[in-house]
Amino acid sequence: MSDSFDDGPEAQARRLTIELAETRRLAEAGERLYTEILDSLRRRVGRDGDQDVAGLAKDLNAALTRYAPAAAEVRRRAPRDGGGS
Repeated sequence: MSDSFDDGPEAQARRLTIELAETRRLAEAGERLYTEILDSLRRRVGRDGDQDVAGLAKDLNAALTRYAPAAAEVRRRAPRDGGGS
């Protein structure tokens, strides 16, 4: 009997809600990465062309490191390519 409740509308709604929250979290992580990259470029590359390449590399490495768990989750969720193309 309990199996029928596990797949009932309430359980499906809970699973969908959790999945949507995770998807939103991953999208926000991507937005943060994009923003961090733009902010770093603006900070490290001056309008006059002066560049702080070492600082830019450090900033980008830190941003990518923070994004790595979300990137791994995206790869885990991505459908596997069957190679049939």
